Amino acid sequence: MLSDLLHVAGLPPLLLSHKEGVTLDCAVDEHPRLLNLRRTATLDTNRRIGLPHWLSPAAVIAIFRGISALTSGDNPVLKWIPPLQVGTQIVLPIQDAQKMVFDPNRIKRMIFRALPKYQNAPALDSVRVLIHNGNAGSGWYFGQCVAFLRDAHDDHYIILRWYTRLDPPNYLRGSIPLHAFTLAPDHVSNSYSVLPVSCVCNGAFMVPTSNNRFSVLLSPLESKNYNNMFV
Repeated sequence: MLSDLLHVAGLPPLLLSHKEGVTLDCAVDEHPRLLNLRRTATLDTNRRIGLPHWLSPAAVIAIFRGISALTSGDNPVLKWIPPLQVGTQIVLPIQDAQKMVFDPNRIKRMIFRALPKYQNAPALDSVRVLIHNGNAGSGWYFGQCVAFLRDAHDDHYIILRWYTRLDPPNYLRGSIPLHAFTLAPDHVSNSYSVLPVSCVCNGAFMVPTSNNRFSVLLSPLESKNYNNMFV
């Protein structure tokens, strides 16, 4: 299966299907919201337009190729309802896992952006998603935001370009190991996923290092949990 091949390659699938026993339920059940609606576009999968203008032609082709595969057939994996608005900024309600369940400050509304620049600062945000894959357990994956979508039923989706885990790790000050990643190639469909925004656990601080590598900054407990997910 394609999902098995992606697992061997260290990548999650393009989209997780409920028929494969997958559940996605990390973010809190509150309503997401696209920002700056006057600047949103409409996704047209036939004409292959509507994605952010800053994407390379190769990336646009790769993303639409993946969307076409996910929306085709009698029982498509991706069952959104057109028309789809495409935005580059979104507000998501995110849980703070370090706070008690009944803490009124447990839920934070966070803004995520998919923009090369915002107020003269880099704004291609990265996120951490939690994917439950049936009996195979669950794991965190990291992706760079490409675009945010809202369909006619007000369901929201996120397009991600995956970070691929690398070995050996990066080292801070020569001795502290940090998980190392690189961005998946932009011209390959499997480098991208379209996921419900409910997958998003939190933002991810990906620090660029040498040789097109990145280090993700995690707390000691998060780093331990991440290691245990892929034993």
